[in-house]
Amino acid sequence: MAKTNYNQAVLRAKPPLHPPWLHKKLADVDFFVNTSTRQCGISTRGLAKLCGVHHSTLQGVLRNVEKASMGMAGLRESDLYKILKDRDIFLKDMAGLSPILNGKEIRSVLHDVCFDIAHYYSGKGYA
Repeated sequence: MAKTNYNQAVLRAKPPLHPPWLHKKLADVDFFVNTSTRQCGISTRGLAKLCGVHHSTLQGVLRNVEKASMGMAGLRESDLYKILKDRDIFLKDMAGLSPILNGKEIRSVLHDVCFDIAHYYSGKGYA
């Protein structure tokens, strides 16, 4: 039997890790799935397109909910704010990191929150 000589780099090499995020893009909407927790979500821009509102509108609502969770007072409470307050909104992995697309961190909204936002805007006559 022939003796095989392995160099040290091969012996120390770790097996490749699977990426923490699965990504799929359909009709300019980015979908993400966390491979370890199986949580899924939609990018904020994609969710705004699905709901028929401008991206900045949705971004403003989500920013207000985040500010309120940090204890900042004096924010106007809209109906959508009341639906979203005291909830986890964004998709993150175990280390608290968001999905990365093209080298940039993407804010992706959790699937159950996406449903509530889409339901809210459909009731208002959008989309």
